[in-house]
Amino acid sequence: MKNPVVTSWTESTRNLFKPVIVLVITFAATVKLSQSLYRYNLRRRSRARSGTMSSSSSSDNGTGVQARRRSRILSSKLYFDIPNSKVPLIYSSAYDITFLGIEKLHPFDSSKWGRICGFLLVDNVVDKNCIVEPLEASKNDLLVVHSEAYLNCLKKSANVAMIIEVPHVAVFPNCLVQQKVLYPFRNQVGGTILAAKLAKERGWAINVGGGFHHCSGEKGGGFCAYADISLCIHFAFERLNISRVMIIDLDAHQGNGHETDFANDSRVYILDVYNPGIYPFDYEARRYIDQKVEVVSGTTTNEYLRKLDEALEVYT
Repeated sequence: MKNPVVTSWTESTRNLFKPVIVLVITFAATVKLSQSLYRYNLRRRSRARSGTMSSSSSSDNGTGVQARRRSRILSSKLYFDIPNSKVPLIYSSAYDITFLGIEKLHPFDSSKWGRICGFLLVDNVVDKNCIVEPLEASKNDLLVVHSEAYLNCLKKSANVAMIIEVPHVAVFPNCLVQQKVLYPFRNQVGGTILAAKLAKERGWAINVGGGFHHCSGEKGGGFCAYADISLCIHFAFERLNISRVMIIDLDAHQGNGHETDFANDSRVYILDVYNPGIYPFDYEARRYIDQKVEVVSGTTTNEYLRKLDEALEVYT
């Protein structure tokens, strides 16, 4: 049976008791992977890790953290049943960010998600009525990974401005920033989390948004305000009987957020294909990458795909 693949844009089981999910993170458009990707299994890590969550400072504290996390995940409404008439492609018009034109001050295209779906609709790749719309992640959902302190810091526009790298946002009332910036992000988080459920059921799923790989539980940055990747994985562990996850991060930037969150979790294997000469230069987080593929500027498409194919040859 094929391993379920979740693709998130910035995106089967070994046996009945130890399923594996593959999370592919891409940027702007998906990278076409060879069909042999589905046949690859996760190999055991070359280095030993403690296997405890990075958020646990002691066994007692860790037990409490896990209990609260489990309770929040089980009470979440982000997992819901999707009719077979829908395809496992997740998108909502609420994903797109428009903020009085200020969003154009950042090179990141904050309306790309709608344009991507527009292309798919024009080319008759998918019918509009077949696209899955997710729910917005609630505060209780976000607390599965994020601390109260971090979520509270987002109530200050200046902090959000630093995360999305648009200084002008700092002068706007936070209620407006919540509506125009953070609300779209929270909808994309809901999409990434739901994608794991769909992938388990259908064999694959794509969230057109999400892939906020620069955000960890305690810190945002690089236009990433919520750690949707970490949230998706914790939900999958708890609700989908997933025992191991492979993150394939194909964004040009290093995915330092999820690397930080799963630094001490042996269930998560990270393959990161990134340019070491650009943001975020997080050398500490690089220590937690299981398989690094450093691709410098000017690398040709054929060379990139060759390196990717070689990296995907992972066996037990």
